[in-house]
Amino acid sequence: MHNPHRRRIIGTRSTIELCPDPFCNGSAMASVNTYDNKKFLIVDDLPEMRSSLRTQLASLGYSNVAISSNVRTALEHLEQGSFDVILCDYYLGGGTDGQQVLEHVRNRKLISRSTLFIMITAEKGYASVVTAAECQPDDYLLKPF
Repeated sequence: MHNPHRRRIIGTRSTIELCPDPFCNGSAMASVNTYDNKKFLIVDDLPEMRSSLRTQLASLGYSNVAISSNVRTALEHLEQGSFDVILCDYYLGGGTDGQQVLEHVRNRKLISRSTLFIMITAEKGYASVVTAAECQPDDYLLKPF
């Protein structure tokens, strides 16, 4: 049965169907209890992208979203609490990239095994995609989405 409220996010290795309606029927929704409890961290140096991601998450019913424009504030957020999903741009400016962020937070055990780390990149070339995937994020998304 088609539900007009269901949204689909298509990654390179997985497709996630989300439905902000708590009464939505569907096997993909069986494991999601509530949207309000999911905590997201967006890490991107571009204000437009941070705003766009936050708006997209809000349209899906997610309101518990922290925003970071750089690695320093992202680490501060992670040191203060845990997140269910981290959406991190690959190119962050200032000489640090998303791969370094992922390696750093894993080495310092700032994220749990259940935290989804999703790398975001606009680079579609094979070498760039392979480089983004080398650090083994849970998934990666290609811009624009």
